Amino acid sequence: MVQTRSAGKKHDADQTTLGQKIERQPKKAKVTKKKHTHEKASKGKRKAKEEEEEEEEPDKEEKEEKPSVSKHEASAGTKPKDKESSSQTLEKGLVYFFFRPKIDVETPHDADADIQRSYIVLRPIGKNEKLGDSARDAENDKTRIIEIPKKKLPATGRHDRFLTFVPKGCAGMVLKEVRERLCEDVNETKTKGTRVTPAARPEGEGVYSIVHDGSTTHFAYMLTVPSEPADVQKAFNIRSQGSFVVSVKNPETKQPPQARGLPQAEYPKEVIEKFRQRSWAPLEPEFMSYDHAQILFIGEKGDVADELDKAEMEEIEKLEEEDEKRMKHLGEEDGVFKDLKLTKDEFPEDALEGTWVQSSQGQVMDV
Repeated sequence: MVQTRSAGKKHDADQTTLGQKIERQPKKAKVTKKKHTHEKASKGKRKAKEEEEEEEEPDKEEKEEKPSVSKHEASAGTKPKDKESSSQTLEKGLVYFFFRPKIDVETPHDADADIQRSYIVLRPIGKNEKLGDSARDAENDKTRIIEIPKKKLPATGRHDRFLTFVPKGCAGMVLKEVRERLCEDVNETKTKGTRVTPAARPEGEGVYSIVHDGSTTHFAYMLTVPSEPADVQKAFNIRSQGSFVVSVKNPETKQPPQARGLPQAEYPKEVIEKFRQRSWAPLEPEFMSYDHAQILFIGEKGDVADELDKAEMEEIEKLEEEDEKRMKHLGEEDGVFKDLKLTKDEFPEDALEGTWVQSSQGQVMDV
């Protein structure tokens, strides 16, 4: 009887051990399945995140190539030496800011409700050319217009990002073409009669510099007129100075939602190759020489001095001082009209003084 009980106990113990093994095995398999499911979900999330970053963060590729900054350098507010040595001014010149009221709106007073579009007008100058010489050259066909569908510049300090584009026929213009593009437009319609699109109104003038730091391109500007931003300038996020990371979209890749349906730039093969099969590339002036170029402006956290190295900062400051003297000689606000050969009858000047104004009509000055 003792042996039987021992054998029974041994049998029960063996059964218990076997049962434990059987119970453990499915648990192990379950854990493995859960792990596999988690890895699959993580992989899916990573893929979705990568696709999102490819479309929404065109500057990421450039950021990854930037030299790292030590904690000490970051806290001291200094830039890596590599950035200073590789920084290069790609283009500089005069910049003008305009806004156009909506159809039949004669007294705009709200940037969101009453404005149709805003524009950045760029007039580049040669490496050894003076600002005054460029401003007087009415036949210079390098002037460009960049259209801002969202009306305002991206707010700095929050990394706002706005997609802009070069409208058809605006990649290289003489002053007469600039005026024709910005002037009042009257159309006769069968249903609503005469519709008037008011002339675009100047709201600021200054200097700009497009700088490549070895991995990223920056668009920096300094405002000359008005000397201090007022209500109108603040409504459009125009500051005394500003800096943006600027990238250009590859027309051969998937378009961002806000650009779908818009005409695409037709770059030649040698320009397309500069994208290196990427969706975005750091802006180069050459890209803006083609109609429908799509340019993304991303507001930077700091002022111009925080984004440019010492040499580039000194260059744009020197340019701004030269422009300030030039504008004082021309008569502040009058300088903008003289530069672009506009008249105050058709292009109201009050926005330059920071106030909203009624529209008026007149003739454009002949060149």
